[in-house]
Amino acid sequence: MLGAGFGMCFIAGIFFDKFGPAVTSLTGSLIAATSYALLWTASVHKSYYLDKSWLTAVFFFTSGLGSVFFYMVGLSTNVLNFGQEHRSKVVGLLDVMYSGCPVVVSILYYKVIQNSSPSDSFGTCALLLSISFGVIGALCMLCLRIYTPLSLSHGREILSGYDELENFNDTDRSERDILENDESSNKHLPLKDLLQDVRYWLLLGIFTFECTAIMVYINNVTVISKSNGFSKKDEYLVLILFINEAVFGLIVGSFSDLRKDTITKPILLLLAGICAAICRRCCPCLKMDTGVIYHVLRWTGLLVGCMAHLMAGAILIFSVYQNDLKETFNYTQSEVERQSSMLGAGFGMGFIAGIFFDKFGPAVTSLTGLGSVFFYMVDLSTNILNFAQEHRSKVIGFLDAVFAGCPIVVSILYYRVIQNRSPSDSFGTCVLLLSISFGVIGALCMLCLRIYTPLSNSREILPGYDELVDFNDTDRESSENDESSNQHLPLKDLLQDTRYWLLLGIFTFECTATMVYINNVTVISKSNGFSKKDEYLVLILFINEAVFGLIVGAFSDLRKDTITKPVLLLSAGICAAICVSLTMIWGQYYFVFCISTFLCGFAAGIFWTICPAAISEIFYVGDVGRNLGIAMSMGSLLRWIVQEAFGIFYDDVTPTGDIYCTAGKSCVRFRDF
Repeated sequence: MLGAGFGMCFIAGIFFDKFGPAVTSLTGSLIAATSYALLWTASVHKSYYLDKSWLTAVFFFTSGLGSVFFYMVGLSTNVLNFGQEHRSKVVGLLDVMYSGCPVVVSILYYKVIQNSSPSDSFGTCALLLSISFGVIGALCMLCLRIYTPLSLSHGREILSGYDELENFNDTDRSERDILENDESSNKHLPLKDLLQDVRYWLLLGIFTFECTAIMVYINNVTVISKSNGFSKKDEYLVLILFINEAVFGLIVGSFSDLRKDTITKPILLLLAGICAAICRRCCPCLKMDTGVIYHVLRWTGLLVGCMAHLMAGAILIFSVYQNDLKETFNYTQSEVERQSSMLGAGFGMGFIAGIFFDKFGPAVTSLTGLGSVFFYMVDLSTNILNFAQEHRSKVIGFLDAVFAGCPIVVSILYYRVIQNRSPSDSFGTCVLLLSISFGVIGALCMLCLRIYTPLSNSREILPGYDELVDFNDTDRESSENDESSNQHLPLKDLLQDTRYWLLLGIFTFECTATMVYINNVTVISKSNGFSKKDEYLVLILFINEAVFGLIVGAFSDLRKDTITKPVLLLSAGICAAICVSLTMIWGQYYFVFCISTFLCGFAAGIFWTICPAAISEIFYVGDVGRNLGIAMSMGSLLRWIVQEAFGIFYDDVTPTGDIYCTAGKSCVRFRDF
């Protein structure tokens, strides 16, 4: 939370541009001093804050927010006050002082504070920081200004804000020419234009990677030290880290100004990135006897898994662009349904993706990336293996919420942006966006998704399932406790298990009922004259699926002994049946159609959350890729048959020349057959 607060640089930067350094300094001083004072009170009244960690997290967030105001005001003011030829040296000097704070504070903390008040070291440190922020904030408020060069001012006053400096430049063309020579004629860019500049995105990517790698290491250097038995050397490690940062910041700043024509700043940034990567690889944190890094790695895998699930949700957005696809290629409805059913058939190859995952692990499966189902299976299976059984439904519910989030995001982009900018090629623009997104997220999955064993047992990260089986064989007792002693079943034995066939039947029915409805919701809407409401219907459907996926996942873990997963799956099946029945009987009424859509989202949320969790709990968790993949393949087969029938019925009763095409009613309402 401290880092999240410091990450609010965007707010501090806009504040500086709008109000100048004085007001920004005052604001940062008030926020930071107050926050550290509140942290000091928390250390004084420990009993009140024992079960309120969220409150101290808020204090740390506001502390970081106050600090970033100081950082931005000092950096931005001095960047504006000095010419380009001296700027790197100035920024280097500021970075020296930035690194000097932990050097000074670490010496005070280890040599003075811990010796004078060992029982309340944190409180004393927070109080010291609160007072310091107040004093330095007052100095900044009094002294920091943006100054114009006196040789150009001709008696003009000091300018207190950036807006006044811009006005000054605009009113004196001859002086503006001189300033342009200093600044390489760079112009002010609106935010919209800035976000379209490839150079900015390149710098943003470099900054994000290096900031993450460096700051995570800095914030956890004492944790890593303690886990490896070096806790008595913490003081020296902190000094090495920040003195080195200070010295090299000053040296590189001066060197960059002197050799800016031969060694450019991107080369220096690349060098820093290489150093950060080497640091990450050489760090022994992956072999620590602590669960801290283990949890960080698991949650990082979940975050990346959410991104992959978001892209896998592209299987659900066919209804968004279905009408445009039909008009673009002049397809009949049966041909459109064939496209949809083939999309579903591809997604139904979960059996192949599951076996691929079990054999080669998440990295190779992500690299293969043969469509949405590979993304779906790799992140679902990885996170099922990484989290304990008591949290599994929540994790799957969270992934399902993100899975349903893809059509929400894409529908908003499609109806609000893509159709307005390129109405004649909406479908092409949409698939191009999906293509780029799949490539980027696939690379992230390949780099980050791994199967982790608890690091408290000092075992390495396991790249694939085969090694996990070996781990389970050598540590059977702990594995059996975690997974209810379920054993690996060969495929032949699995297909003779009545429980699996029961789950397979439920999965097949609910997958067919919900997915056929989801893929054709805009077609049914158009046939009933609701096509102008397509955007809202899609949002109702998928927001409902996302919300109920989260709720049911958490509820299932909390009440797993009283309300079992088969009961929840049965309720989802009932909702799916009611949804289809309402659409067939009273689908011409918009209110009833909204209720049907709501029920479909409810059923899909339960189904996609509970079914994978049930399969992973009832059967051996290591076989989840294969077992779930078979179920997805069966569901896809029945869905393909139903969608083919849907298209045939639709076209068979379409009146020739009817531009409004009311045949959809006859396709879903049995009383019109």
